[in-house]
Amino acid sequence: MARILQEANKTMEEMEKLKLADFKRKDKNAGLKDELKNNKILLQDMRASVTEMRNLKDSLEHDLQSKLNQSQVAVGAMKNELTSEKKKRGLTE
Repeated sequence: MARILQEANKTMEEMEKLKLADFKRKDKNAGLKDELKNNKILLQDMRASVTEMRNLKDSLEHDLQSKLNQSQVAVGAMKNELTSEKKKRGLTE
């Protein structure tokens, strides 16, 4: 009878250890789920930031191209004006 009680106690202890291990596993899984959720939110934020940066880059490129075009037109107009001045001087001399 004493041997049966010892084995029953031993079995109960093993069950308690298994319950504790299961609890720790569930607790760890819950922590991992929270971490995964936070990582997904962070990834969404990063994707939004990348999209925003791409849009900003495109806008800046457009603005720079527009200013370059304006500068090229201004330089062309100045060259034409200088050429006209040279022709006028050549005709008047």
